[in-house]
Amino acid sequence: MQLIIVMIQALGDVIGGAIIAIAMAWFSWNLFKIIHYPELGPVAGFFIVTASLVTTHHGSRMLPIIFIFSLISMFCGWSEAAAWRARRDERKGQRKGSNLAGVQRFW
Repeated sequence: MQLIIVMIQALGDVIGGAIIAIAMAWFSWNLFKIIHYPELGPVAGFFIVTASLVTTHHGSRMLPIIFIFSLISMFCGWSEAAAWRARRDERKGQRKGSNLAGVQRFW
């Protein structure tokens, strides 16, 4: 019975750490998307987790797990930001100077 409880706690720590890291990466991505640098969002989230891991001496069991998932989301967010920027520039290029019923739009 004790083994089952330990397994459930470990599974809860891993799933909970992943959910917290994903939520923090999503929130920081959308926050930094406002200034058109979304790749800095997961990096900022990673540094927040790193700072909390370094400043707490005894820490909790979840902080290292969140640290690992934040590191993974940082690299995934960094690569996705280039694709996001390319899609945004492509959409901006398609709309620029398009003719809609004889009216030029430049935004």
